[in-house]
Amino acid sequence: MLDANGALMAANGLSDLPDPAAARVNVGAADRAWQDKAGAYTASAGDRIKADTGAAAFTITLPASRPDGAEVWFMDPGANWATNNLTVSGNGANIAGAATFTADLDGGYFIAIFDATADEWQVRMYGGAV
Repeated sequence: MLDANGALMAANGLSDLPDPAAARVNVGAADRAWQDKAGAYTASAGDRIKADTGAAAFTITLPASRPDGAEVWFMDPGANWATNNLTVSGNGANIAGAATFTADLDGGYFIAIFDATADEWQVRMYGGAV
C-alpha cells in the first residue's frame, strides 16, 4: 500500500516501511528454521524439530519454562516413527493426558501447545504421510 506521497506503507496503514527489502514479519515458531535432531534433546518454546528416528527411537523433552500458548513443532523427515517411535516428555506437565506422548505415524507431524489453564501440553494437527 502506498501513502499520499507514494511511499510504501504497512498493510495496516499505520507505519511506513523505509526499507521494504529488510521488512520481516515475526510469526513466532513459523519464523524459525527447522532443527535436525537424531537423539535425546530438550526443546525450547518455539522450536521446530525434524526428529529423525531412523537409527533408533529417542525422547525429546518439552521445555520446563512454558508460558501459555508456547509451541513446539515436530515432523518425521525420514518416515521412521512407526518403526522407531519418538517419545515426547511433558517435563512435569502432561502431554495429551499422560506424562509422555508417543509419535508413531510414519511421516508424522504435530504441534505441542501449552495450555496454562489446564497445565498441560495439547497435541494439535497430529497426522502422518499421505
